Amino acid sequence: MKCSPRACYEKELRRNQNIKGRITLRFTIGTSGRITSIAATQNTTGDEGIASCIISKVEGWKFDPPTGGAVTFTYPFILEAR
Repeated sequence: MKCSPRACYEKELRRNQNIKGRITLRFTIGTSGRITSIAATQNTTGDEGIASCIISKVEGWKFDPPTGGAVTFTYPFILEAR
């Protein structure tokens, strides 16, 4: 399986062709460049499995260490079939 958040959606889309929505994640990047905390703050898909899968993929992302300390972001994933 692909290691991207999109793969989480595509997997569920094979079972439910009508699923769509927005999952917004709030995550903190620590001084090492790794995510230190992450949570879904919005999920309009109605499917907690997609949110959990996306969180597990994003948790593994590595960033350049932020200057000045940890930073927190909110990022939306818009899920819609093409």
